[in-house]
Amino acid sequence: MQKSNEICFWKKALIKSTASTKEALIIIDKAAVQIGLVVDKNNTLLGTVTDGDVRRSILKGLSLDVDIVEVMNKSPMVCNECISTVLAQHLMRANQVNQLPVINDSGQIVGLHTLSARRPSKVPNQLLIMAGGFGRRLMPLTKMLPKPMIKVAGKPMLEHIIKKAKTEGFSNFLISVYYLDEKIRDYFGDGANWGVNIKYLIEPEPLGTGGALTMIDPIPLHDIVVTNGDVISNVPFRKILNYHQDQAAGATMAVYNHEWENPYGVIETNGNQILEIREKPVQKSKINAGVYVINPKLIKKLAAHRALNMTDFFSSMIAQSEKVVAYPLHEKWLDVGRHEDLMEAEKLALKI
Repeated sequence: MQKSNEICFWKKALIKSTASTKEALIIIDKAAVQIGLVVDKNNTLLGTVTDGDVRRSILKGLSLDVDIVEVMNKSPMVCNECISTVLAQHLMRANQVNQLPVINDSGQIVGLHTLSARRPSKVPNQLLIMAGGFGRRLMPLTKMLPKPMIKVAGKPMLEHIIKKAKTEGFSNFLISVYYLDEKIRDYFGDGANWGVNIKYLIEPEPLGTGGALTMIDPIPLHDIVVTNGDVISNVPFRKILNYHQDQAAGATMAVYNHEWENPYGVIETNGNQILEIREKPVQKSKINAGVYVINPKLIKKLAAHRALNMTDFFSSMIAQSEKVVAYPLHEKWLDVGRHEDLMEAEKLALKI
């Protein structure tokens, strides 16, 4: 069991059964044990919830506003108070789980075993950052500076991406550049100042994300992670890569649930007959978050140095019956494309 000075750490992960999924995610993040323990008013364990449970619920079409009891695992693996820490560690490794709730004879949560946190191992996969765009909507800021080099919370957006990816085990970066490319190459060089390795794809003309992939030489042996360079987020590159590999997918796209409220009442008619009136309906859709994982075999199918955007690339792979999957995001994410986005990006960067 836990030592006396650790006895309360798991209590931070307790989630009331009346909480929403969104509220549960906040608790899980603050508790820092990668699990939420859903309990009733008597602290009886009703279920557990992990990041994976939430993502699966998003794929089913559930919003983050639903009650956590609709998302939680109602039959988690648990142990009683008699199990030693050594045995608990063995059970977790054997069953490939990272947490093991401890309950008493009444089913109340009284502790939590966790596998010792390990520093993320380095991955051989390259991470390609798209940084060649003109950023016209951010003029005049981008007149003398490429958009990914605009500072947010004191650092270029591109630097935020590199530093975050490094904490997840990435050390090999490719940056695709075109507009004012020397500004990026002069700032980052070979990446030594950041403890990473950086190489550049210098586009002869704007090629789009799909076209830039064809410039990679040699074609990598491992799946390649791709991200836009003008995004501020805490998108988990490593988790997306793991998900892609678990799915044995050819291509994976991170998607974000977007809700838009129509400011008007919507009228459904048949001729001049009103059938239905919906006041300010909310339209829900999944949008492209600009983060992908690509199997190298798909790159070989592309025509070299030909402009191609990523949506057309995915459509082409779907038409060729390649396995193309979506990875649902619930993390904070902002595409910085307009001046009004910069203030929001500043706030977001300070939180993640």
